[in-house]
Parts: sequence; structure tokens; C-alpha cells
Amino acid sequence: MTQAERDGLVALKKAKKKLITQKEAAEELGITERHVRRLLRQLKRRGDKVVAHALRGLPSNRKISADTEQKAVAILTQPVYRGFGPTLAAEYLAKKHDIAVSRETVWQWMIGAKLWRARKQHIEKVHEWRPRRSRFGELVQWDTSDHDWLEGRGEEILLINMIDDGTSRWFARFVVSDSTMENMNLLERYLKKHGRPLAYYTDKAALFQTAVKTRRDGSRAGRDREELPPTQIGRALQELGITWIAAHSPQAKGRVERGFLTAQDRRVKGMRVAGVTNLEQANHYLENRVLALGQRHAGGGAGQGRRCPPAAGEAARFGSDSQPCGEAPGKQRLHISAGCKDLPDRAQGRLRWTAGRLHPGRATAGRFGGCSLSRPVSHR
Repeated sequence: MTQAERDGLVALKKAKKKLITQKEAAEELGITERHVRRLLRQLKRRGDKVVAHALRGLPSNRKISADTEQKAVAILTQPVYRGFGPTLAAEYLAKKHDIAVSRETVWQWMIGAKLWRARKQHIEKVHEWRPRRSRFGELVQWDTSDHDWLEGRGEEILLINMIDDGTSRWFARFVVSDSTMENMNLLERYLKKHGRPLAYYTDKAALFQTAVKTRRDGSRAGRDREELPPTQIGRALQELGITWIAAHSPQAKGRVERGFLTAQDRRVKGMRVAGVTNLEQANHYLENRVLALGQRHAGGGAGQGRRCPPAAGEAARFGSDSQPCGEAPGKQRLHISAGCKDLPDRAQGRLRWTAGRLHPGRATAGRFGGCSLSRPVSHR
């Protein structure tokens, strides 16, 4: 019994002996007079324990049964769930075994069953990330991950992923080799489904730029070296008018790298549970997971607006949404559904906003109503 509970008991006994009124006891205890009368009635039945909660020392009424805990631990002990963390384990328990418990509860169960080891939290060095691009399609990060995706159950496969920088939307596929043909096939699939992005952000692999051949004891030429012919992918991006940006380190394209780390943990374990053993099954599993993630995170990211429709000549080659509107060579136009919003006089890059489909009588200085706003974007 705490000191506060002892003081409350003294006040209740004074009210019982009518040394103080019930109103004075209520003011001293910080409760209502009605509750004081309720406590006085229970004082006759329970004695001094009336100031303590009736469930003190007893299990909670909402406690999960021991049978449920034993069943969950038995499931997580199976080889197919080897290496699962508390978060992923809680998701699979709820989805596949109808055991809906919190991540913290599963964490405690796994520690008690020696399936998980609690780790101390370390203060990590703060790194300021580069801001996302503002709209879908402005920048797409493109990379390949070499990992034991099937854990020896089938042939070795690789994962090629294109992730939008503004929305983190995945477009990925498992392949047998990181070749020009496989990457070009994925590029064609992306263009047909999502249209043509403004830029691709990749590493400096030989797929994207021609490597400079030097002697073993020689040094590479600097900026004065002569320009080499582009690779097949580089030529395709040039013909499509898509900017190619080379990353100088893996950390520079951290969004796709962090996505691979997540996939190497969750997707590998998910394919193990699903019994995936070949390339076709792996791609079928990946398509379902990417679709489910897209539905879960619909509306997330920086900007969800689409860019303008294709030009007539490009629609037949690369799908109906592959060509952004262009005013002149090297320039493209991004469109934003404005509604009725206050906008700055100039957009970034000292370029003025242009109003399209402007409703008469609804536009004022610095404010556009019910229209589509756009600005030219130059390739750098």
C-alpha cells in the first residue's frame, strides 16, 4: 500500500466516524461525493483493501491465454519461420494462423522462448537525407541485387528494381542474369505501364556507360578524355530523351539500396513460406506483394500527380503514357492539378507557372482556380 493510499484510507475512516463530512472527504481525496459513498459501502465488506484496485496481484482480464502463447511459439519454432523478427512474425501469425497480437507481445514471447535476443539501442549518427522529388516520374532509381533469393531451393536469380524517388513505388522483376537484354526488357515494361520518367539514377556499371580501357600500370583519363560511344541502354535513353544520372556511391541511391535490404529479409522469408522454387513462381510472388504494398500505401509519398499524355508518334512505340509533353528539344512540361491554391509567382528555377484550362473569373493575382498548372523543365 502506498502512502497516498494510506492517506486516503485515513480520510475514509474519518468520514465513517463522521469526524468530517463526505464532501470534505471528497475534496481531500479529489473524487466525487458519490464515489466516497461507494467506497464507504465497500469499506464494510473489503476492509482496508478498499483503497487498492481489486485486480491488484491478479492476472488482467485481457491477458492472452497461455494456450495461445504456446501455439504461437510452436509455430515460430518451425524451420520455415527461422530468422523471423518480431514484426514480421506478428504479421504472419495474424495472416496465416489467425493469432492477432501486437508486435510487442510477440517480441516478449520470442525472447522467453530463446527465439530472439534483445539488443541495446545505440545512438546512430544523424545523416540528413536528400529530399524526395516532388512528383511521380521525376526520378527513378534503377539497380540490381545479387542475393540467394531462393536459399538453394532452385536456380540462382537476381532482382532488378526500379523505384520511384517521389513515391517509393516499386517496379521489379526477378531475372537469371544482369544482362543488357534483361534490363532492356524491364525498361520496356516500365515505359508501357508508367510512361517515360524524366531521369534514371543508376550506378556506373558497364550496362549504362562505356568503360574506359587502360593499362594495368596506367591511369584513367580525367575530364579531358574523349567521349566514348554510349551503351545500348545509354543509346535507348538518349533516343527517349530520358536523362541518365550516375551515382558516385551506393549511399547516393540509398532509396533503392534500402529497398533491397528490406527485400533480402522479408521477401526471402516470404518466398520460403510460400514454397517458391523457380523463377516463374518468384515473379508471381513478387507481383502479388508489390500490388499489396501499393494498395496499403496508396496516397503516400511526396506527390501523386501524373505527367501529361504522350505525343502521337511515341504512343505506339512505348505505350500510351510514355511521352511527356515537350515545347522544344531538351524541354519538357510537368503538370500539377492545382484546384484553388495559393502559389508563388515563380516556380523553382526562375520559371513562371503557366495556366491551362483556366476558368474565366476564377483567377486572381497569385492564385489560380480550377486549372492545370505547368512549367517547362530543361534537361541538365
